Amino acid sequence: MRRRERVASLALVGMCGLWTGCGLEPVPGEAAAPAVDNPDDDWVDERGALCVEQTGVLPCEGGEGCLLSTGTCSDALPACTPTDDEADFAPVCDGDVLVFGCTAAGMPLAVDCVAEGGTGCDAGGCLDVDEGEACVAGLLACGGGLDCVGEDLGEAPGVCTVLAAPEPGEGDSGPDPWGNEQAQAAGSAAGTAAARQEAVFVTANIGREYKGNRAKMEKAIDRIGDVIGSKPVPKYIGWQEIGGNDPCGNCEFVEIRKRFSRAKKWRNARPRGVRGDSTKERVAVPVTSKGGGPHRATATFVSPGWAKVSATRWVTHAHYPERNLTVLNTHLIAGAWSCKSERAKRRRYWKQGWKAIQDAVKHERQQGRNVIVTGDFNRLRRKTKCNPAWDPKSLHPKARVIGGSGLDYIFAVPAPGEKFVVSKRANNKPKRGKIHIGIDGHDAYWVRGRFKKK
Repeated sequence: MRRRERVASLALVGMCGLWTGCGLEPVPGEAAAPAVDNPDDDWVDERGALCVEQTGVLPCEGGEGCLLSTGTCSDALPACTPTDDEADFAPVCDGDVLVFGCTAAGMPLAVDCVAEGGTGCDAGGCLDVDEGEACVAGLLACGGGLDCVGEDLGEAPGVCTVLAAPEPGEGDSGPDPWGNEQAQAAGSAAGTAAARQEAVFVTANIGREYKGNRAKMEKAIDRIGDVIGSKPVPKYIGWQEIGGNDPCGNCEFVEIRKRFSRAKKWRNARPRGVRGDSTKERVAVPVTSKGGGPHRATATFVSPGWAKVSATRWVTHAHYPERNLTVLNTHLIAGAWSCKSERAKRRRYWKQGWKAIQDAVKHERQQGRNVIVTGDFNRLRRKTKCNPAWDPKSLHPKARVIGGSGLDYIFAVPAPGEKFVVSKRANNKPKRGKIHIGIDGHDAYWVRGRFKKK
C-alpha cells in the first residue's frame, strides 16, 4: 500500500470513533503476563505506576508496561480498556509510536511516526512530516512551519504545504526570519483592516505543582479557555512550563490541544528548536491562537538545561502574516534576580535570554511588523535586595508594558508609524484582567487592544 493510501486509512480510523469497526489491525502485544493482586508491590516501576495512576489498569509483571484486558502486555500508555470512552481518548506517544485509539477488546491502535515519514512523536502527535507528504489532524503534523492543506477535519489526508504568501509591500525589505523568500508577507498586511483589528493577548504559566491531581491542571486550562474563548476577537496565548518536567509528562499540551483544537479553529504553535549542542527539543513555550490566520513558528535557543535548577530556555516566534504580527513568547531562568545560590551563572543565562528577545524584537520591527512579547521573565518590576533597579521597557525604545503583573509581562512594540492602544470599558477603565490558575502561585493575564496608525 502506498504511503498516501495508508495515511488515508489511518485518517478514517482516527475519525470513526468506534475503533472495532475501522478496519485497522491492532498493534500486537507482548507475551501474556499474569495479573497481580497488589499494584503497589515493590516491583512496580515508574511506568507500571503510571498504568495505575493514569488509567486504573494494572501493570505487567516487572512493571514493564500495562496489562491489557486481553491478558497481554503493552508498552503503550495509557493502556486501553473496554470501558474507555473512545471519543475522549487523548492520543499519547510511546517512544516514536503514536497510540491514538483502542479496540473494545483493550488493544491499542497505533502508528509508527518514523515509518510514516515523521521524525518522532511528541505531545500526542507525529512530528515534522516533510513538505509534500500526507498529514492528518491529530495524527501526522507538518514540520518546518508547513501547514496541512486540503484536510477536512481529519476525514481525508491533507498535504504539508508552504502557504501562499501575499505579495511583499512597503516595510518588508529584509529577509524572512525563516529563510523562505516566498514567505515575506508582513509588509503587505500593513495598513489593512485585519492588521489593525482589536485582539486579546494572554500570558499563562501553568506551573508544575499538581502531582497526583491532573484535574487541577485541566481546570486551569479550561478556565483560560472559558474566559478568553468567549471574546469575539482574534486571540493569542503565550504559554509557559508546558511539557518537560511536568508531573504527567506532555499531558499539558495534550489538554491544550484538546481544549484549543483545530476543529474549533484554534492553532497551536510548538516548534522544535536546536540547542547549543545541535540536538533538537520541542519547546515548553508554545503559542496558541484563533482568528490570527495561518502562522509560521520557529524557536531561538536561550540557555541550556541546568540539573535541578532550570530546563532549556527558548523564545518562540509565531508570525501571522495576515495580521502583520509576530508573537514572541518566553520563560527566562528563575533565581537570577532573587537571593538564590549561583546568581552569577543564573544572571548570565537570564541576560542571554533578554538579549535574544531584544534581538528578535529589533529584527521583527525592521521587517515592518508589530510585535507582542509574552512570558514569565522571572524578574520583578521593582527594586529589591537582589534585584537592582531596572526598566522593563529597555526591551526596545518603542516597547510598552501593556499587561501582566509580578514576574509575568505582556509587551507591545509597534511597527514604525504604528502605536498600540489598550481598549477601554464603558467606565473608561482598560480592558485587561487576571485569570486564577492556582498552581505554583501563578495567574494568567490578558489585555485587549489593537495596533493602529499614529
